Amino acid sequence: MAGQTFCGDAAQPGAREAFEGRLLALSRAHNVLTQADWRTASLMRIIHEAIEPFGAARFAVGGEDVQLPPQKAVAVAMALHELATNAVKYGALTREQGRVSIDCEDADGRTRLEWRERGGPPVEEPRQIGFGMRLLTRALDRDVDGGIDVTFAPTGVTCVIRGL
Repeated sequence: MAGQTFCGDAAQPGAREAFEGRLLALSRAHNVLTQADWRTASLMRIIHEAIEPFGAARFAVGGEDVQLPPQKAVAVAMALHELATNAVKYGALTREQGRVSIDCEDADGRTRLEWRERGGPPVEEPRQIGFGMRLLTRALDRDVDGGIDVTFAPTGVTCVIRGL
C-alpha cells in the first residue's frame, strides 16, 4: 500500500494524507475484528467505522447486518474508505446538500452492499483510474464472491458489491 501510494513523485500533494487515511481505515477494521477475536466482523460496525471520519451524519445506512469473515471485512472497510475519500474530493460530499446512502441486503446467504451518492456535482467517468479505485476493485474482485460494479452516472456514483 505504501509503495503504491508514494509511487512516482513522492512529494505529490496529498500522498501522505492518503496513506494515513488508508492506514486509519485498516486500523479501524482491525479493531472491530480484534474485539471479535478475529472470527467475524459485523458488516454494520465495519460500515460505521469506515464512514465516521467523513461525517457520518451525511450518510444513511440501512439494511441487514451480517457477519463477515476477516478478509471480506477488511476489503469492505478499505473499499468504503476509498469511496468516501472520492466522494469528499470529487463527488456528493463536495456539496453541503450531498448525501450517500449505503444499503445492505442478504438474499440466500449472499450479501449485497450498495453505495449511492446524490446531491453532488454532475459525475463523469474518470479519464484515468487512480490507485484508490484500483485498490477498491482489485481487493474486492479477489476477496468477495460476486464482484463489484462501479457506475459513474451523471446523478452520482453508485457502487454495488456482491457476494459478501
